[in-house]
Order: sequence, then C-alpha cells, then structure tokens
Amino acid sequence: MKRIKHIVISLFLMTFLGSSQTTGLDSALNVLNTSNDDTIKVRTYGKISYLYLGKNDFSKSIEYSNGCLKLAEKLKYKRGLAMAYQYLGLAYEYKGDYEEAIGYDLKGLKIDEEINNVEHMASMTNNIGNVYFHQKNYVKAEEYWLKALSLKEKKPSESTLGNLALLYTFTGDYKKAVKYYAMALKINEEHGDQVGVADIHTNMGLVYYDMRDFKNALALHLKALEVFVRYKDKRRMNISYGNIGETYTKLGELEKAIEYMEKSLQLSNETGDKEGLRIAYEGLYAIYREKGEYKKAYQYHLLFSEITDTLFNEESNKLIVEMNTKYESEKKDKELLKKDAEIVTQNYEAKQQTIYIISSIAGFVFVLFLALFILKGYREKQRTNIAISEQKNIIELKNKEIVDSIHYAKRIQKALLAGDQLLKNNLNEHFVLYKPKDIVSGDFYWAHKIENKFLVCTADCTGHGVPGAFMSLLNISFLNEVTTEKKIIHPDKILNYVRESIILTLNSEGNEESQDGMDCTLCCFDLKNKKLEYAAANNSFYIIRDGKLMINTADKMPVGKSPNDNTPFTKQSVDLKSGDLIYTFTDGYADQFGGPKGKKFKYKALEELLLANHHLPMSQQNKVLEQTIESWRGSLEQVDDILIIGIKI
Repeated sequence: MKRIKHIVISLFLMTFLGSSQTTGLDSALNVLNTSNDDTIKVRTYGKISYLYLGKNDFSKSIEYSNGCLKLAEKLKYKRGLAMAYQYLGLAYEYKGDYEEAIGYDLKGLKIDEEINNVEHMASMTNNIGNVYFHQKNYVKAEEYWLKALSLKEKKPSESTLGNLALLYTFTGDYKKAVKYYAMALKINEEHGDQVGVADIHTNMGLVYYDMRDFKNALALHLKALEVFVRYKDKRRMNISYGNIGETYTKLGELEKAIEYMEKSLQLSNETGDKEGLRIAYEGLYAIYREKGEYKKAYQYHLLFSEITDTLFNEESNKLIVEMNTKYESEKKDKELLKKDAEIVTQNYEAKQQTIYIISSIAGFVFVLFLALFILKGYREKQRTNIAISEQKNIIELKNKEIVDSIHYAKRIQKALLAGDQLLKNNLNEHFVLYKPKDIVSGDFYWAHKIENKFLVCTADCTGHGVPGAFMSLLNISFLNEVTTEKKIIHPDKILNYVRESIILTLNSEGNEESQDGMDCTLCCFDLKNKKLEYAAANNSFYIIRDGKLMINTADKMPVGKSPNDNTPFTKQSVDLKSGDLIYTFTDGYADQFGGPKGKKFKYKALEELLLANHHLPMSQQNKVLEQTIESWRGSLEQVDDILIIGIKI
C-alpha cells in the first residue's frame, strides 16, 4: 500500500487588501491601531492574520482572524466574514485540526455563494479539497478541486492545478499528474513565482519517488529546499526535510536520512506541525528498523502511532462528512425555496382564475389513471412474484452447488497444509491459530523435513477466499517442488525459486500488470544445534527472549512480480536459546477492526499481548489470542484471513 508522504499543497489565498498587500507586519499593525475606518480595519485584521500564517504563528493568525470576524459581523460586511473564515480554516488546517478547518471553510463558501463572489468561491472550494486530501478522502478532494477549476475556467489557479496533479500522483495516474504539473509550472514561471515553482519541484520529486527514480527525486527536493530556506518558509522547509529524509532512506544513505528527519522533527516541534511530527516519527522508525536498532525503532513507532490516532480519528472524519452534508442540504433547500417563490409570484393570478376547472378535470383524470395503475400493478405483481419465486429456487440451487464446491476445495486445501502430526514430530511445544475469513483461505502454513532441518512457512497470498486459495495451492506446489525434487534447503534460495516459478506461470504471455504472489516468512530450524536460518518477504516475525521482544525484519518485496523481482532474497541467521519463543504471522490479526471505536487492532497491540502472555503454555497462548481478537471484533465482520504460529525452543 502506497504511503502518503508529507507534501506541499500551494494555497490560493484570495485577499481584499489592495495596495496594502505589499506592506509588512509592522506597517499593518500601525494601520490597525490608527485607522478610523472600520472597513479598512477588517481588511487589515485579515492582512495581519495572513502574514502570521506565513510566519507559521498559527495562534496569532487565529487571534487576528477572530478579530476580523468579530468586526465584520458587527458591520454585516460579508466579504470580510468570508475572508475571516478562510484564514481561520487555513490556520487550523496547517495545525492539523481538520475538523475545525473544514467547519470554517464551509461557512466561508456559504457566504461567497450568497454574494456570488466567484473568485473567492474558487479559493474556498480549493481549500476544502485540501482538507479532504489530508484526510485521505481522495474522491471528495478531486470533486472539490475540479469544482474550483471550473469556477476559474478562463484563468485557472496554479494551486488547484498543482493539487490535482498531486492527487493523480498519489493515485498512480502519472499521465494526468504530468499534464496538470506542466500547466501549473507554466503559470508560476510566467508570474515569476519562485516559491510556486519550488512547490511543483517538490511534487514532481514525489512522482519520481513513486517511479523509484530516487536520484532525480532527491535532486528536485534539494532544489526546492534552497528556495524555501532563502524565503525562510519554515512550513515548506519542514516538508522538504521529510521528503529528502525519505529519499535518502531509499538510496541507502541512512545517516543523511537521519540528519534530515531530525531537522524535520525539530522544526515540527517548533511550529506545532502535527502532520510533520507524524512523518518524522514514521521516517525515523523506518530508518532505525533498517539499521537494526530495534529499541529506537520501537520508540519512534509508538510516537508515530499516537500522533496518527490523533490526526485520523474516525469521529473527526464523521463530523467533517456531517458538516459537508448539512451545507449541501441547506444550499439545495434555499435554491428550491427561491425557485418556488418566483413561480408562485408569476402565476398566482392565472391559477386563481382556472383553479376550479383544472381541479375538477385533474381529479377525474387522477381517479381514472389511479384505478388503471392499480389494476396494472396488481397483474404485474402477480407475474413478478411467480418469476421471483422461480429465480429464487434457481439461485438457491446454484448457491448450494457453489458452497458445496467451496467446502470440497476446503478439504483439498486442508490436506495440503502442514499436518498436526508432522509438526508434533519435529517441533517442541507449539500452536497454530488459523482462522480463514471465508470457507477457504489465502493464508497457509507449510512444513517439510529435509535432512536434519525442518522448514516452516507462514504465508499470505494475494487475495482471500477462492482467489486466495488458488494462489495458496499454487505456492504450496512450488514449495514442494523446490524442496522435494530440487532438494534445496536454504530459505533464500527457496523463495528465489518460488518467485521465479510464480512469475513464469502467471506472466507467461508478458502480462506485466499481474502482481500476484505472496508475503511470507520461511524458517529453517536446526533444533539440534539451536540454529535458525530464515528469509522473509514483507513479513517480519518476533522472537521473545528473557522477557524482551525482538523484531526480525523482512526484505521489502513479495514473492512474485514487483520492481525488485531481480533482487535475491536475503538469508539471515539467529542463534537460538532454550526457552526462546518464536512467533510468525500474517497481517490478518493486526488488521482486524473492532474495539469501542471500530479501529484496527494493530501490531503494537499484538506485541503487547504476546509479551503479556508469553509465560503461559503454548496451547493457552493460542486460546488467549483467539479470545482476544474475537472480543475485539465483537459484531464486526472478519476482514482478512488470520494466521499466527507460535514455537517454543
């Protein structure tokens, strides 16, 4: 899943400040204190609020926006009200308080529509799209940005063009992204807007990042940073720090990545940028995990989880949707009332003269048609009920045949999984928690004894249900082939072979779009010498030793078609101790929704659960894991297959 990176979204800030726009903060404060014209004061409040936004002093910006709002309300100055709501929306958006932001944005848009201020409507509509984008609601973001573009069809805003380009970048539609970036870049260059050009360089860097051209991405981000530093734009500097840190991570230059992520962290704390903190924590977690410094990685992961829960809570999303729905409803109601009033006024006298005749004729015609309609409806209902009954019987029969076939497939799949006796004969105390979402599963566990080694694979195939089960059978057959026929016992070489077999089988006619395969952990146990060799594809696993949990990382690529399918898997080794507890798993357990707020269970909670119960017998741990996830889900549907294997050395 593509991760949302910290971004620059240029904002079209419509003002009403005239020539005073060029004055500085001190000059504006002086005008506010000396002017006797309240309308000028309203505009000056807005000017000061805007200038504080540029200085990333959001508290001051909100203070002066509220001053602007209070005075505009007193004067009943609607343009001033719209301006105040706009700057309040921007300040809260920059702070990461999206619920507050969209509330003010919608109030401002409502006033703009009342006074038909099309220019400012485009700006407010653009800003609402920004908030939805931050909330990862890309459908609504696109809707509002296209609406903003249509409002300024003859003179499109470079910020809205840039926003649409960015949206298409994140959704993988690079052709549209390049089109809109080119349009926005041309406008910024014509205006001599260096910061706007740097914004587009930043976002183009994200395109190259997603295309895995990290060198060009880095060059663009560094070029943009030079401009932001020159203009002392802390918000954009912070965004560049995060992007540069991420790109250095992909290039394997981890010390430089840490340097820029720590700059981002420091600046985010200075400016109160919650989104910046989220990106910095996640970036540092990924870097330290890559370096193998798991204690630091774990600390940053905890901080990342906490700030993410704050930013993207479901209650906030719900309130935002409710506010937008209320706004749309009120707008439609007013339009209907206005049209109804006009029609009533224009036709009142004519209707008075003919109302008796029309009522009589209409009444007769209505009764006649109603009788015919009821008769026709009764006959059609009889025919429909007969047809529905026949279709129902056919569907029930077909459904039974399909379900019976799937149950038969389940028996076949179960027969190919690692048998209980095979596991008991080759492992000490252990458990397998296996809960398919549907009758059959895309998750599977496989084992094989070869020489004095015992191989155990925990895997998650593309999809679940019947498609996932087909993939699991295919992967099991390849695992059996490479170990039984080829006699290969090294985990990395096994995964290399299986990946090559999957690609040849599923891409035999050059179908480059096929991304089917599996994520897995493949362990090779030498219990006599207490050695563990493993290779892992996107699936890390845990070892608990002496009451401490260690995370064993995986290669960041699947066993299947991917941009890295020519890169060999890595074989890693662990010296085991008596009493070690090894837990391999797929992502299904952590991804289950539930709890009081319907959120994901997450890996952090799984780690805490395993640590809290690792002293129990393995069979008891299995029961605790199953009871916990069932209690967590409550009445919610299981969303993915669940598989966890626990082994005690």
